[in-house]
Amino acid sequence: MTTDSVTAPPRPSRSELLGLQYPAQRLRSLQRHQRHRPPGQRQTRRHGRGMDFQESRVYQPGDECRHLDWRVTARTGIAHTKLYGEERQRPLVLIIDANASLFFGTRVTFKSVVAARLAALLGWMAQQRGDRIGAVFYAGDRQQWLPVQAGRRGLMALIRSLLDWFAPDSLPTPQPSAGGLCAVLQTFDKGPTSSGLIVLISDFQHREPSVDTHLARLRQRHDVSAYRIADPVELALPAPGVYPVSVGTELRVLDWRQQRQRHAWQVQQQAQQRHWSERLQRHGIPWHTLTTEQHTTQALIRPDPS
Repeated sequence: MTTDSVTAPPRPSRSELLGLQYPAQRLRSLQRHQRHRPPGQRQTRRHGRGMDFQESRVYQPGDECRHLDWRVTARTGIAHTKLYGEERQRPLVLIIDANASLFFGTRVTFKSVVAARLAALLGWMAQQRGDRIGAVFYAGDRQQWLPVQAGRRGLMALIRSLLDWFAPDSLPTPQPSAGGLCAVLQTFDKGPTSSGLIVLISDFQHREPSVDTHLARLRQRHDVSAYRIADPVELALPAPGVYPVSVGTELRVLDWRQQRQRHAWQVQQQAQQRHWSERLQRHGIPWHTLTTEQHTTQALIRPDPS
């Protein structure tokens, strides 16, 4: 495998991420008529105080007296309170993998560029709904936490950090960093108990032994979904041959002429996908795959059910 320098590796641009405001508006309009709904527009599992009456239950300390169900109370002789379903707008927090394995691409662009576009698009959709937005970036033991903020302030903070973290020339080395997701989730374990909407954005190329425990705790307190960013060769190998690929700021050549090498790569990628799909499904976390060849907006309209 040979290595050469890449003078202009793909990176997200500020104008591109800002321009996603308009696709986000169209996407929200289209998704209102589809089963797949954007984060934040779903009915909460918890009972709220919205307009849709769901049921009455026995009064509990802390219930508001103005919501007492007087008819049921009079009929049963036991105080009951009304419960309503509500469409809650909760904080959206993006957990964004910025490990060096994202700075890889064989077709169209880097996985890192797709991750940035996806995060910005979800951010615009949340901002247009009036949701608050926060994010966590991680790469190995490096982290950056963006506090949850309302309106355009939260969105602009997200876009600035996307541009900083996904600049390939900022990488100290093109070699993959070692995970880091568990450290982020551990902080969530110790955080406030208020419910939120959590979206994991990663290529899921790093196994982490204790992730099951953290995912279980996260899922108990939040609505969680995940997006896997993949290069086409991670899903299906091309024909035997020698292929130039971009990895960080370097151009590498992958020699896949030998069947043994092709088989080893395929086994590794299938094991990675199985490792993560089993764990996410075990905790009821829906996940979808976006590739570097896909148009991000179209992929969100009709997500891959993987």
